[in-house]
Amino acid sequence: MTLSAGEFAAEPVPTMVDEAQGPVAGRSPWQIARARLRANRVAMIALFMIIFFVVIAIAAPILQALGVIDTTTLHPELVQGPGAMPTGSFGGISIHHPLGVEPQTGRDLFSRILLGITLDTAIAVAATIISVGLGVVLGLVAGFYRGAADWSIGRLIDLILAFPQLLMLIALSPVLVQRITDTGVPQGNPSKITYIIAVLGFFGWPYFARIIRAQVLSLREREFVEAAEMLGARRSRINFKELLPNLWAPILVYSSIVLPTYVSAEAAMSFLGVGIVPPTPTLGNLLQDSVNYATADPTYFLAPGLTLFIVVLAFNLFGDGLRDALDPRSDRAGGK
Repeated sequence: MTLSAGEFAAEPVPTMVDEAQGPVAGRSPWQIARARLRANRVAMIALFMIIFFVVIAIAAPILQALGVIDTTTLHPELVQGPGAMPTGSFGGISIHHPLGVEPQTGRDLFSRILLGITLDTAIAVAATIISVGLGVVLGLVAGFYRGAADWSIGRLIDLILAFPQLLMLIALSPVLVQRITDTGVPQGNPSKITYIIAVLGFFGWPYFARIIRAQVLSLREREFVEAAEMLGARRSRINFKELLPNLWAPILVYSSIVLPTYVSAEAAMSFLGVGIVPPTPTLGNLLQDSVNYATADPTYFLAPGLTLFIVVLAFNLFGDGLRDALDPRSDRAGGK
């Protein structure tokens, strides 16, 4: 039996839509990334730890202003002996001093660690903003304009990466801190904080600029960029309206990875003697001072050391999970 054209056209066409479930709603790339991130148990635990430390960083100065925590009051009655070591077990731990007190001074260690988290976080965030801002702008310029701009920025990156950073930072610290003071920044720790932020931010952007440049070189050949150019869009609009929205993934991942690096860098600079000096507390100078008492008072050494370790670890684990969630080619979603 043969069918005519009209009879064939009248035949019902099978549908692939499941009528019981209805049409399947599409998801944007950000929704997919959020779902992958939520499925990563390690990253979510790290995120909760980061939120906890951020709350501490915000609350510590408020608690100090209200008198709930005290980072400066000396307690000579809580230390004794030739080395003025804390009385009691585990570095003088008590209800009033949950992590004990500092040797020599008797200042509350718990309060000083809380305020140290605040200052370290503020320095790391400020330096990250500088690094990411410079890296995005210069990476966009190098990748989009290419030619002489790309060559110049590339040579500047090579020069900064070849610079003996650590050695020169130590050698130039007194001179540059004094220059910063001459500009009107108060002398002492405020000028040192400005110096640390400027140094970390300036030396951190070249790595990110290379990442952005590589991304822009790929994106500028896409159809939506060519269409914008054909429609006569200005280059500034193409950079900030077409290219920049497609760069949020590397920006977020790089920021989450470089921020804990700056927290560790502040600790290293304090340990080498070019960081913030007491009585202003940071995790770096607390750790530097506690090394002298690592045997006699292990609690004083372990408390800031473990805090620094947990902060850096939480940011690194979350950055790793965020990278996997934003990378569609990743096969490690869900913490596997």
